[in-house]
Amino acid sequence: MADSNVRKTKKTKTMSAQQKAKVARKTSTTALRIVLGILVLVVVFLATYYFSLKAYDFGKVVFTENGVEEEPGEDVTITVPRGATTKEIATILKENGLIESVYAFMLQTFLYEGEYYAGTFELNTSMSPEDIIETLSTQTSE
Repeated sequence: MADSNVRKTKKTKTMSAQQKAKVARKTSTTALRIVLGILVLVVVFLATYYFSLKAYDFGKVVFTENGVEEEPGEDVTITVPRGATTKEIATILKENGLIESVYAFMLQTFLYEGEYYAGTFELNTSMSPEDIIETLSTQTSE
């Protein structure tokens, strides 16, 4: 009978060691999941923060009524070719230092309902995007 008690004790000790190993694996897995979860949340937060800043900057450019330079600015003569798209006109304006962003100007054109004509225009770097759109929407005599 004593021999039977010894076997039970050994079996209990063996199971206990197995259970301890199982608990250790569960704890390790749980800790790893928590760390990965926190890492994912940090990445999502940083991405949201980054894109929020970019959206704010873009919105600021779109809705700011100031020119690229302070008054008196610099006079610039541009020529809008016949059949030019809004993007092509915006690129011309950007290359001549009249606007900050091609895509912001395209959105402003949509918001201000700009309709452009071909011709040569005298603009100033201190003109607001709305003033530029208004000027380019006026037919010139070529």
